[in-house]
Amino acid sequence: MKYDKRLTRVTYSECYEKYVENTAKNVPDDLRVILDYFAERIGTGIGLEIGSGPMRDANYLRSRGVDILPSDFVGGFLKNDDHAIYFDVTKTDVSEDIMFDGVIANMVLLHLSMEDFINALENIHRHLNPNGFMGFSVKLNTKNNLSYRSYVSDHKVGANRHFTDYKLEFLQELVEEKSLFQIDKIILPDEMPIVWMFCNKI
Repeated sequence: MKYDKRLTRVTYSECYEKYVENTAKNVPDDLRVILDYFAERIGTGIGLEIGSGPMRDANYLRSRGVDILPSDFVGGFLKNDDHAIYFDVTKTDVSEDIMFDGVIANMVLLHLSMEDFINALENIHRHLNPNGFMGFSVKLNTKNNLSYRSYVSDHKVGANRHFTDYKLEFLQELVEEKSLFQIDKIILPDEMPIVWMFCNKI
């Protein structure tokens, strides 16, 4: 199926209540380690979460004392928090006056095509202060030998969403190829075909 950037947006807009219902209410132990690392790194800085959904991760970070601004492109999710903002990761400028010390995106950028993933990296870079950093997770391509795999799936919500999985080496090249970021830390959770990548703004 040809990539249609509207597909995932429409699915989340129509099925956000089902997504909330099927999302674990408590932060899993393996993810808590990641969020704790983000909290430690950002300290007293200002953070942005991209794709906050039901606000579970944002609320956990707040419990750790992080000044985090939740965001999403689905209105149904935004109503869950008075401070949540609309943010389209591939193009939105929140404000020239709002810059962040850290950006986190948990299983969000995997919904983009490879081309839009690159656009997202450029947009995130534009919203980071000097010495800022980002942390994001995507799925690893374990299905074939290609550098990346693009497909649709109705997993979790019963309606199609777009996904792109990557080989780790290729993903590293994409992140660093335009000299926007330098990879600082790679985390591969046990028994899960995903990767967390923390990158420093250059």
